[in-house]
Amino acid sequence: MNKSKKLSPEVRERAVRMVQEHRADCPSLWTAFGACIGYKSCFTNLHQPPNMNRAQLVEILASKNELSKTAANAVLETLIETVQTAVKKGDAVQLVGFGTFKSAKRAARTGKNPATGAALKIPASTVPKFVPGAKFKAVVDPKAAKRKAEKASK
Repeated sequence: MNKSKKLSPEVRERAVRMVQEHRADCPSLWTAFGACIGYKSCFTNLHQPPNMNRAQLVEILASKNELSKTAANAVLETLIETVQTAVKKGDAVQLVGFGTFKSAKRAARTGKNPATGAALKIPASTVPKFVPGAKFKAVVDPKAAKRKAEKASK
């Protein structure tokens, strides 16, 4: 079932107009996210869809779940804070089908100053990491998912 048929004509027009007016450099991410929330067919014929900002995400969450924008923003804020807190503690947050947020440790290493060529020590650090899930990867690159499925069936 194509979820985008549930969109009101006004929302669909506004989404398409937004894409056409704000071309961006990250079409694969927009297409993947749009497909996850049922907007894919609105954007499939456009070459460079825009980056989605927080306000647009809140608007979509509100309209898809019959929430006020304030409530949708509170839900999004809670989700972000929860993921950040868990990753800060060293825990992984796994959203099956979407991906896993976790922290990764980088070892200390020697780098090079590009201006002078002098060697410098880069200290060890802990950085956030996101590993996309299989479903998310399949939405972004359906051809690769198909090849992987064919290879697994052999």
